[in-house]
Amino acid sequence: MFRKYKDILVYYDHQPLLLFWAVSDLFNNQVLWTTLSYWEEMGQPDTYYLYLAYLFVSLGILSTLNRVQWCVKFVFGYLMLHIFSTIRFVAELYFTPDVEFELYIVKNLTITFVYFVLWVWIYTKMKKEAVLRKING
Repeated sequence: MFRKYKDILVYYDHQPLLLFWAVSDLFNNQVLWTTLSYWEEMGQPDTYYLYLAYLFVSLGILSTLNRVQWCVKFVFGYLMLHIFSTIRFVAELYFTPDVEFELYIVKNLTITFVYFVLWVWIYTKMKKEAVLRKING
């Protein structure tokens, strides 16, 4: 059973996953559905710009999906945004004195870890493919 999952991770392509992820991320992006003033009223104007960066990277992934050397740069950008968002979330938890460590926080951190593994896997596969294409011409 685990061998089949290993084969999927090693031998199957990542482009369909990236296509559906980027389209979903694009349509769920808060920049399309809210305004900067909404986030300012919530006291989080930087969140709007973070979503704007995700929008830019998702559009980059969609527009370069057939060019691995370019797409891998956008995937790296998405990975960096994900890491930044996670650090921001954990720092907010740490520096907010009245936050109780509840089950939803564990759930969010678990999902974040799974997404981190996903993006590292995609980036590693794409980087390997880009290097092989460069070597083989």
